[in-house]
Amino acid sequence: MRSFALVAVAACMVAPVFAPAFAPAFADDTDPPFAASRPGETEGPIAVPKGYFQAETEIASFSHDRSSRAKSSAISLAATSLRYGLPADFDAELIVQPYLRTSLSAAGFKDHGDGFGDATIRVLKNLMGQDGKGPSLALIGYLTLPTARNGLGAPAAQPGAIVTGGVPLADGWATAWTVGVERLAEGGDQHQAEFSVALQLSHSFTDKIGGYVELAGVRDEHNVRTMASADLGATLAIGPTTQLDAGVNLGITSAADNTNLFVGWAHRF
Repeated sequence: MRSFALVAVAACMVAPVFAPAFAPAFADDTDPPFAASRPGETEGPIAVPKGYFQAETEIASFSHDRSSRAKSSAISLAATSLRYGLPADFDAELIVQPYLRTSLSAAGFKDHGDGFGDATIRVLKNLMGQDGKGPSLALIGYLTLPTARNGLGAPAAQPGAIVTGGVPLADGWATAWTVGVERLAEGGDQHQAEFSVALQLSHSFTDKIGGYVELAGVRDEHNVRTMASADLGATLAIGPTTQLDAGVNLGITSAADNTNLFVGWAHRF
């Protein structure tokens, strides 16, 4: 519990200085404005506008972890969030992981697995700030479905909830935060809670280029492990409703992967 508390306290101390919050990269020449939830662990609070379809894809990611006893890595391709705007500032989302590959090696031992990952159904409700011109707040409810094989995902359905929000600041700066809880299945009738938190500072350097820094942490209830990372990323708008991104998440606790690299894309149709 101490390590998780230290991460949370450090993040709260950094927040007032760096203003970590989600800054929607709205394009001025499109109506309604475009805002992608990716990249970063901090969720976007802006719903996809009614009647619009939006795809947000992690084109590829690679994670690596090494300790004195073992080495592991994972590759993910085309993990995608498909979002559709509903009335009353709701949107419905389906997240799929078409291909995952994991490997683990230790003294005298090697193992790997690959295949389709879990699918997640989500509903986002924006409570304030849907126009992106002031403070924003949203609730997200979701259910992760055990569609993965070869031990690559959850053994049973896992429900969860997220609260997320952001505050735009002066001179292109913005802050955002996310707090979540998920009920993890451990096989049979065993379950435990997993808690997550993320704080982000973002800045628009130009009309097309943005960047962010972030602190993110996940802690489970029973195993008392904290996976915390310091994250960096950048975005590039290549059209009024299209964005490219790339970044790196660096583990700052022993339970987290040492490094996670990713590139992504988001587009509203």
